[in-house]
Amino acid sequence: MGRRCCCAAGGCKIGEDAFNRTDSTNLGTDWDEVSGSWEIKDNELHCTADGEVLWIKRHLSAKQWPSFVISVDLPNVQVGCVYGIIANSDDACTSYHWCKYTPSTPGPGQLGGTLAIGKGGVTIDTLTLTPISTSSPNVDKLILCLGESAGSGNGILSAGLDSYDQAVWTPDVDVIEYNGYCGLYGEDGGEGVPAEFDNFWASEAWWSNTECPKCRCRCYDSGNGDHRVLPMTLRLIWNVEGDNQTLIDCFDLAEITLTWDNATEDWRGSLNPNPCAASCSGSGFDDTIDFRLECATETKIGHTLFIDLDELGLYSDEMSADGDSDCNPLSLIFHYKDGANVACEQDENNSQMWFEVVEP
Repeated sequence: MGRRCCCAAGGCKIGEDAFNRTDSTNLGTDWDEVSGSWEIKDNELHCTADGEVLWIKRHLSAKQWPSFVISVDLPNVQVGCVYGIIANSDDACTSYHWCKYTPSTPGPGQLGGTLAIGKGGVTIDTLTLTPISTSSPNVDKLILCLGESAGSGNGILSAGLDSYDQAVWTPDVDVIEYNGYCGLYGEDGGEGVPAEFDNFWASEAWWSNTECPKCRCRCYDSGNGDHRVLPMTLRLIWNVEGDNQTLIDCFDLAEITLTWDNATEDWRGSLNPNPCAASCSGSGFDDTIDFRLECATETKIGHTLFIDLDELGLYSDEMSADGDSDCNPLSLIFHYKDGANVACEQDENNSQMWFEVVEP
């Protein structure tokens, strides 16, 4: 199946289905067709009449508050269809949180639409998507995250689409009743056009179990209280201050694009060519400097990552957050230099460098 939201620790998974079985109007024992008309066709799940399906296994957390990470691939996005995810539903689909993606064609060769989140019949927030080109296949991945903060009664609901690198969220969902079921919502496009789904995946999230997935699901900025799904692409800005003019000339304000990697489930990017490679020799000064931004269960760092130069020239571990943000999922790992020559190490203890991780 495709990328999951982050590491899938043991005991966290609620259910998954690649729908890779014989065509049938019977979805199998793992699903309950609550309403509408659904079928397995061409190794996908098709909604041929508006409705809801629930994964039959109810999620029962050891904690008193619930949390969910649910994703599904959209292999053939069609205007006229609606694609949705259901979280923490009762067994009759009368009460649940949801996200819904409604595509549209805002202009020639463009695909846009709206991404909405809500509960029951109430829409909490709606994001109008920035149009993208339809020159590539109309495929996407929809992700919903729902969690309650340490039994406080206040919840967080967010949803994102990979292709758009955009998300909608609210940091103040009403009290989350513990219902425990999750599933999918669909509206067909009429005239025989189904809403198509693939690679359903559902898991408990880190709000109720810190060993469970959290990457791309929560980033908290204490300045404004926002919680949201993190985008597929991030921008890293290298900053250098101090007495080491060589480092300042080479790296100050250098920018690196970090892109989500499906296989490794982290963000990766490179500074290539390395502007200091010619003037600073050593095993760490190759032509390329690689960066990896990843989930770390115990790491607590912010959008701005400060790294102090140490006497050995090893800069992969000494990181601390600024005072303005607390972005729990993120940590930065990179190989900068090891054994570089004296010209690059001069006055390094009077220098400081840091990285700003921001959305594009």
